[in-house]
Amino acid sequence: MKFLILGDFCPSLKLKNQLMNSQVNDLFGDFYDVIQKADLSIVNLETPLTSHETKIPKTGPSFKNDSLLASFLKKSGFGLVTLANNHIMDYGPKGLNDTISALKSAGIHYVGAGDSLTNSMKPFIYTSANGKNVAVLNFTENEWSTTNGNFHGAYGFDFISNFNSIKEAKKHSDFVLILTHGGHENCHLPSKSFRNLLRFYIENGADAVVNHHTHCVGGFEYYRGKPIYYSLGNFLFDINSSKKKSWNTGLGVEIDFSKDSIPTRRYFFSQCKKNDIFHLLDGEALEFEQKKIEKLSLIIQND
Repeated sequence: MKFLILGDFCPSLKLKNQLMNSQVNDLFGDFYDVIQKADLSIVNLETPLTSHETKIPKTGPSFKNDSLLASFLKKSGFGLVTLANNHIMDYGPKGLNDTISALKSAGIHYVGAGDSLTNSMKPFIYTSANGKNVAVLNFTENEWSTTNGNFHGAYGFDFISNFNSIKEAKKHSDFVLILTHGGHENCHLPSKSFRNLLRFYIENGADAVVNHHTHCVGGFEYYRGKPIYYSLGNFLFDINSSKKKSWNTGLGVEIDFSKDSIPTRRYFFSQCKKNDIFHLLDGEALEFEQKKIEKLSLIIQND
């Protein structure tokens, strides 16, 4: 079972129209086949899909997008989106309900948010043709989007609740994949406490952990033989300008759950850089990113 995981998807500005008017196979080039051939391709939906006009009170920007983007994701080859992030409740319960309706209409599964804490905690279960299955859980930092009871929101970081969710998923699944949304924005390295949190998930039954949110590519490690990726950067996310060149570099990670060793493969790409929406890196640009992530990874493993 090969899963492909990508970071933040939040078309803003002119990218919205570009995506809706593009042929997905032309847009992604060689990467289109990578998305299509994975048993399950996953992306973080960093925006509600709604026409609702009322924002929640919060600091920072509020995002929303057209519900038709759910169809774009489906055509591109994505079968699952993560909703546990700091923007999914930007337009309140109505925005989340509209998002879920759009995803269902497009035939895309979701995980990490719902109309109550109980429903946001539910794992997505992928079952292969040979009967093996992977449970996917999705947690986020506790900002404006998380729920703690019988109301809409995302599943937040909580040592006890997360621990119990992993243990319960492990009882009924061959593998458990944890997808998290957290860390310090524009920082390539996790704090030591955040590193230890993601390691904690491995220690208690997770077979792989992948994080997004920082808007830049972070390092990775194999901890107790299981992969942890500390940040994938952005998938498709355009802004007027970026003080950090790293905003436009993203990472896709393919995880193979058919083997005990759980090997991974990395795809580096450039996104929303000038007029170039997406392209896989090669040559010197690819070599630069490969060396960079290896250096970051060595730092992460050194206390």
